[in-house]
Amino acid sequence: MCDDGTVLVDSNLIIDYAEALAGRSLWPVALPERTRALRMAGLGIAACEKVQQIVYELQLRPVDKRHAPWLARVESQVRAALDALDTEIARAAPVAGEEALDHGGLAAAIAWRFMQIKLEVPVPAADCPALAAHSARVEAFPAFAATPAEDTANVSTPGYRAP
Repeated sequence: MCDDGTVLVDSNLIIDYAEALAGRSLWPVALPERTRALRMAGLGIAACEKVQQIVYELQLRPVDKRHAPWLARVESQVRAALDALDTEIARAAPVAGEEALDHGGLAAAIAWRFMQIKLEVPVPAADCPALAAHSARVEAFPAFAATPAEDTANVSTPGYRAP
């Protein structure tokens, strides 16, 4: 929620708003770093979208209408995005502070937290150790600590285990 009461519901819009408040962009200028940030942001967004598809399938579709092969495919897409993010994060030095965080690193941390909130049995940190550690570091930054991620209306998908 913005200071004037406006509610923004998309992570990219929320990040853009936060950038405007901070007076700086989280997108790197140098092409190699920007390309990495774009890839990580895309993977984070894709993972979140796939988790949301799982949530919709399991909460909105009647049990007799669920399509197991489609759900298995979406689960494999979540796992592929997480594995790629974990590998990408493991290749780089840990983010030392808020000033070093770029859009890709932020998207990765948001994606991890989103899954921890939405899945009744979240992806174990041991499955994505670099991503989990990265998210924990980012969530400890003052800006994150001041705006904790919560979804009190719909915390998890009952009965669903992470892919």
